[in-house]
Amino acid sequence: MVDLTGKRIGINRRWRYGEVFDSARQAGLFVAEVAADNQANLEKFIQGDKAD
Repeated sequence: MVDLTGKRIGINRRWRYGEVFDSARQAGLFVAEVAADNQANLEKFIQGDKAD
């Protein structure tokens, strides 16, 4: 999780990333932009609203 510290990442609402990820997210180590699916994350990236 250290690699994600301070980053903004796109995640899929339907996926589970595990307890370590969830704990790091809740601790505010990174910002998770939630999207409905991978296509939505890709569209955000193409439009310039990209993750790190």
